[in-house]
Amino acid sequence: DLSLRVTVAESTEDGRGENVGHVIIGPEASGMGITHWNQMLATLRKPVSMWHPLRRT
Repeated sequence: DLSLRVTVAESTEDGRGENVGHVIIGPEASGMGITHWNQMLATLRKPVSMWHPLRRT
């Protein structure tokens, strides 16, 4: 199985990236992550968009 983890980072003044949070989409996800995954599988080759709350890293 394959899951997708997207990490959101904010650029700091010194040029480093500070992690804000992440979201996991795929069969190992829970809540909206698994719901989004299942909708994508049900409508192959069509875009599926959904807002996700970020989890703290």
